[in-house]
Amino acid sequence: MLISEIKPIDDRGINFLNIDSADKMIDRMVELPLRNACKIFKQKGIETVMSSANKNNVLLAGEKAFEREDLLERQAPSVRPSYEFVGKGYAWIMLNFDKLSEENKEWLFSLEERKNESGEAIGQKAVWFTHPYNMPKHLQKSEEFEKRCVLIAYHDGLYPKSSVFLRMPLTEETTVEEVDEYFTKLAESFKTQTRGVKKEGPDFFEI
Repeated sequence: MLISEIKPIDDRGINFLNIDSADKMIDRMVELPLRNACKIFKQKGIETVMSSANKNNVLLAGEKAFEREDLLERQAPSVRPSYEFVGKGYAWIMLNFDKLSEENKEWLFSLEERKNESGEAIGQKAVWFTHPYNMPKHLQKSEEFEKRCVLIAYHDGLYPKSSVFLRMPLTEETTVEEVDEYFTKLAESFKTQTRGVKKEGPDFFEI
């Protein structure tokens, strides 16, 4: 099945960590290509916030994927991009950055820094650290977070004040199975977050 055949689910994102029947809720609220990954994140104690992998994420003829450099052209208040721009040409999962362990934060920083053999900054396309435009300076995060941060317009009363978007590029030919495999492997690469107990997991993910 192609991603272009998946209809969007418009339910508002929630924290699955606080729900006993989370797997059933994920099956209802998360689109098929991302369900396995969201279940793995839940098992690892990692809070997913929102996600999207449906026909609306696939670019139409003549459309261009939304990239980091496009954000620089939209800094005026009247053209601030919303989180929906993150999914122009990409499937994505949004995580609550503040609730990640230091180990998982460092893992994301290393993913964001990755380059391919040609020197292209592929990590910066796949991992976006963000907080809303109106973030007060005294609430801003570590230097490592802020130097990577892109500004997205979203409701910080409903969603975390600091987030990370994990993205996978899509084409008209991208299948559900390809997206599922990508995000499942990515979710598996994170360390489990438990109370005072650190469990080892895979330590490599190829973007």
